[in-house]
Amino acid sequence: MFSDELSPNVVAVVPVTPITNIIRTASTNTTAGGTIFTTPDDKDFYLTDVMLSASKNAACDVVIGTYAALQITVNGLTVQISRITSLTATDQNDTVVLNFTFPIKIDRDTIISIASSSYTAGLSSRNATIYGYTEETIST
Repeated sequence: MFSDELSPNVVAVVPVTPITNIIRTASTNTTAGGTIFTTPDDKDFYLTDVMLSASKNAACDVVIGTYAALQITVNGLTVQISRITSLTATDQNDTVVLNFTFPIKIDRDTIISIASSSYTAGLSSRNATIYGYTEETIST
């Protein structure tokens, strides 16, 4: 038999599963990077998934090394969490997808961005999509 009332010693708990409520995409086809999202200054933002892609033609003269990267700030430190390196004199199309089992808490009021290397010739494009959710801190 189940009682219609809770005992005074029992606390009802409702599990809450975070829902992705932030989805942002940014692209750049210049030598400059681009801002994908600025985290709120009054809520915690958790990154759950990212997609980074980069394409270039063989004429693109970007130097070998990091060609496109996704940058975030965690605990005051800016870090690259996804990176695509370039090949010279080669057509290139690459995509990296990361799904985080444990979401990454990004610092408040910081930029999530695409970083890229410069080039002077050829064609290039970098794209990124982020997924995450915000969580307000509730004071009691």
